[in-house]
Amino acid sequence: MNSRRSPIVLKAGPFLVALAAVLSLLTWQASPSTAAKKTTGFPVKVGSILLTFPSKPEASSVKANVATGTVDVPTWAIDGGLVLASGFPVPGINKANASNVLKSSLNGAVTNVGGTLRTSKNDTYAGFPSVTAIIDVPAGTLFQRIVIDTKTSTLVQLVGVVTKPKAKTPPANYTKLEASGKPA
Repeated sequence: MNSRRSPIVLKAGPFLVALAAVLSLLTWQASPSTAAKKTTGFPVKVGSILLTFPSKPEASSVKANVATGTVDVPTWAIDGGLVLASGFPVPGINKANASNVLKSSLNGAVTNVGGTLRTSKNDTYAGFPSVTAIIDVPAGTLFQRIVIDTKTSTLVQLVGVVTKPKAKTPPANYTKLEASGKPA
């Protein structure tokens, strides 16, 4: 039996890890803030947050079951799935419970990808409550940002995948994602 993995499997591996991270946010059941500025790139609206990708993202969608029923989770990816964003509405998210939602979502993400949380920090993104984290996973490192869009009750996630264990630097295009929004 040939123990070599095909190039397709190796190329798809990071995408599958990133997709697992996106789906991990569904376990919740109920870059520092970027100023709005003129940008060039490929805009995608997620809730009330406008994300601008440095290259044209590939859109896809996954249906997932959550406590409130089945939701459609739109996902946008660049760099062969190494940088992606997703977002879906979750009734009941607001400023008062944002901290608990962020904590629960991050814990679910770490658990669902079989990872170890290396660092996390609460901050804001596009003016909304957020947490940034670095998660070590068997296939490499996830750089993750979870954002609570309190204006539209939307859970937004940005993920950068590095196929190197204990990576210190996220993918270049992950750091080039720009966002703007107007919190309620």
